[in-house]
Amino acid sequence: MSNARNLSRLLGTDTEIQTGKIANSAITEAKLHTTLDLSSKTLTMPSGVSAFKRVYTGRNTGANGFGFNTSVITLFSVPNVVVNAGEKIWLAYHISIRATSNCQVHTGIIPHYSGSATGYVGDSNWGVGIHDPYSHAQWNVLSSFLSLSDYNTGGGGPFASTGTFNFDIKARNVNSTGEWGSEGGSNVVVQYTPMMATILVG
Repeated sequence: MSNARNLSRLLGTDTEIQTGKIANSAITEAKLHTTLDLSSKTLTMPSGVSAFKRVYTGRNTGANGFGFNTSVITLFSVPNVVVNAGEKIWLAYHISIRATSNCQVHTGIIPHYSGSATGYVGDSNWGVGIHDPYSHAQWNVLSSFLSLSDYNTGGGGPFASTGTFNFDIKARNVNSTGEWGSEGGSNVVVQYTPMMATILVG
């Protein structure tokens, strides 16, 4: 059978090969171009599959929260975070706070890391931004999502290391009249006083 006849049977009445005529798994990753520009495409991930390569979560597991402190203190940690060459990391945190008197809630969340390298992201005193609601014994929730690899302000600069790390989520306040992650005045952790963070690697 000639090549022309083979091609004619493959195409039929179409002008190009239809996907139904290509066997499943016939095209492997080795046949794809090294660089694929998908900027104009919509990529749908399978159910249950994250767009990030790895996700690490930490939270306060103790029975008590932490009183506001004018010094930098550690609230909880996200351990064993693996970051390989060419990867970036993001931080998402959700931390409840409550002043216990008519005071200014001027607080900052400061991500520190140790392990394969040591440092912090952002400012040494106020981390990745100041949360400053004026509170008279009211609840507030500090919540943010940001790229630590692209954070360029402050003495700590962006995160740019590889290896395995322990991330300490630290905080500081301008006064000591209030609490992080616990019922104001009693320092007891309850269900509505969350204090947790997630490091996402992609």
